[in-house]
Amino acid sequence: MVNDGTGLEGLWAAEFVSSLGVHGAGVGVFETRGVYGEDAQYYYTGTLTQDQAGMIDVDLTVTHYAGQPGSIFGTRKELRLKLRGKASSPTMALQGHLVDDPTKTMTVRLRKLVNLP
Repeated sequence: MVNDGTGLEGLWAAEFVSSLGVHGAGVGVFETRGVYGEDAQYYYTGTLTQDQAGMIDVDLTVTHYAGQPGSIFGTRKELRLKLRGKASSPTMALQGHLVDDPTKTMTVRLRKLVNLP
């Protein structure tokens, strides 16, 4: 659960870069146990858990919805990602990888824009 005083619930701006050197940006909402977001071509849905040490784990499905597919990992129409990092607000960084190819990694830098009501 993320509603434990760390202030994670809210709208976040995300900048991400893959091990392939491709950059992207989007927005996402972190709420209790869920993550929802989008960029210009993909939407994101997933689960969020936090352990007692303050680490968060995000299991994310990224699905193409507009234009030509072009993610930070190529032209896939759907991706599954695992992300992990230390919970903090108003900024934090997560490290992750493709579920089906852990050699393809990514870094996500997050900046909180607004709290949820």
